Amino acid sequence: MENGKKTSTLIIGIILLIVIVSGLTYAWLVWSKDTKIEGTSKCFDITYTGGANISANLVLVDTPISNGNITYGYNMANSVFAITLNSSCNTTGKFNLILKNTTVPTAYISGNSKNALKYALVSGSSVSVGTSYTVLSSGSINTTNDINIYTGTLSKGVTNNYVLIVYVDGNSAGEDSKGTSYSGYVTANAVQTLS
Repeated sequence: MENGKKTSTLIIGIILLIVIVSGLTYAWLVWSKDTKIEGTSKCFDITYTGGANISANLVLVDTPISNGNITYGYNMANSVFAITLNSSCNTTGKFNLILKNTTVPTAYISGNSKNALKYALVSGSSVSVGTSYTVLSSGSINTTNDINIYTGTLSKGVTNNYVLIVYVDGNSAGEDSKGTSYSGYVTANAVQTLS
């Protein structure tokens, strides 16, 4: 009888242990599933002043970028914009400038003028015809998708002024570029960096 009592006690003990372990595991899983980790920034206040939409009937431009500089001309379109991390913030950040292409003619995407529609980003709050500017980034506009044209750093109280210049490179354009027009605009996004 004692053997049977020991066996019954052992079986009840094992079942009780399984129930306790299962209950603790279930409680831990429920707690883990419902736990949220949240955080906030004390200050990350960005001001973005967007430029005008870029919309133009573009004419060919010969050799617009030379030795990392572009000379602004009559046959180019531009948009001026700025991004600032407000001076009350003691933090830094990174930002992306994104070219949103509204209308890109097929000639520049898959035609004889593929890669002839170009952009150049320069620092400044305006451009003047005949003046040369240092190019921060440049590339082709050969898609209707968004193009990340620049990544920069935000510092407390510093305003970053930019001008996006759009033109047709006469050295790359074919006959299908005649009479085409382009439209688009620039947006920005920013993230706070850990300091």
